[in-house]
Amino acid sequence: MRVLSKDVRITFVVSEKIGGVKWPVCLGPQAFIDRIKEKYGSEKINKEISSSRELLPGKKRIVDEVCRFYGVTSIDMMKKQRGKRNEARNAAIYLTRKLRLDTYREIGEQYGIDNDRTVRSAFVRTKKTLAENRDLARKMEKLQDAIKKNQ
Repeated sequence: MRVLSKDVRITFVVSEKIGGVKWPVCLGPQAFIDRIKEKYGSEKINKEISSSRELLPGKKRIVDEVCRFYGVTSIDMMKKQRGKRNEARNAAIYLTRKLRLDTYREIGEQYGIDNDRTVRSAFVRTKKTLAENRDLARKMEKLQDAIKKNQ
């Protein structure tokens, strides 16, 4: 068995990454890729360049961070409770729309909501609440920063 030099291994890894039809958004160590995602995230999304969505935080990342922030499980967050507010789920819906720019239908599918008008209503209600409640807005900003930083 032959041991490859560092240069040969790097060349092999790069060739593997760009050898396919779809090239990655950027190359480099994970720390570098995370910095690029944090810096250019949702502000630089171009609908005509589908791979630019790879800079956005993942759906699972948003759910995990919201669950950690609110101290709930993902099962608790997904529960439908008509007439009761589920602040964690509303925050996740709001952040998914804001950070990922997903459609209301896509968000509904993710959170088990059949009607995209219900998703839109939760988003608008949360946005209005954030405008009125400065303390909640600060919490949401911290949560958003945590999601962006650790994607």
